[in-house]
Amino acid sequence: MHAVGGRAEEARVDASGAAAMSADEMITCLGSCRARSELAAMIKALSLHPWLNTPAETKRLEAARAAMENWKSYSQACQARHNAHRYASAAAETD
Repeated sequence: MHAVGGRAEEARVDASGAAAMSADEMITCLGSCRARSELAAMIKALSLHPWLNTPAETKRLEAARAAMENWKSYSQACQARHNAHRYASAAAETD
């Protein structure tokens, strides 16, 4: 546990001991609706020479690995975000 803003907050940890990433964090790093093949290529490319990665690329690599491990939650969150945007656009057009 660590203190954040005067309150105690537990860090999520997955089975490998690494901090788990939420689906929203994955979407923020990777974008919405990425295909598995895109993520696999991204992981391969960013893993070749990790010492050359910028902090943003390292975060993207972590997010891609987390998305592949938790594909169902990532894809459902992407679909929910896509549907919410589509419904909001349709509602704006009817007004």
